[in-house]
Amino acid sequence: MRARAVPKAWQAIPPGFGARGMRMTTTTAKTTLTPEQIAERVAASRAAVAEQRAAVRQRELATAADVEREGLTIAHFRRKFVSALAEGRSHTGGVTVAYRHKSTNTFVEIATAICRDDEVFSRKQGTQTAVDQFKQGRVIRVPLYGRDAVEVVQELFEGVTTSVPKLLLSAAGVVIRH
Repeated sequence: MRARAVPKAWQAIPPGFGARGMRMTTTTAKTTLTPEQIAERVAASRAAVAEQRAAVRQRELATAADVEREGLTIAHFRRKFVSALAEGRSHTGGVTVAYRHKSTNTFVEIATAICRDDEVFSRKQGTQTAVDQFKQGRVIRVPLYGRDAVEVVQELFEGVTTSVPKLLLSAAGVVIRH
């Protein structure tokens, strides 16, 4: 049997490296931790969690201060479902609306945060996003036409978050076109 020739490029690779120049390592022994090392890691993990919670709480307080300073009202519209058996609210999808109506104006200013239908709806996250949108000037102005701002906002967003199964619609004689 004839010995295979080793390519010249491979001859230049130092021991411990693979054919593509990547370091090859093997682990034969498991690492065991002492009780002190475990306690250190647990303490570090708890400190990191406490730091994250403090940052979240600080963000919530800043959002609450922004809502008060801007004179905003927050409304949440969760996705509703209607079926032949029941009617209720889904835990996914929804819209959070931050709006403001000044008494000297005939418009209501609206900023939104939309949660996709495949994401879990979070009122806190929605509020923070909608308030951020408002602060950045990403608002629309909707005329009131003599109505109350709450009524206008509910009329705009209440129907958007309702989902009716296609089977129920077809049973009711509604034609669905894509």
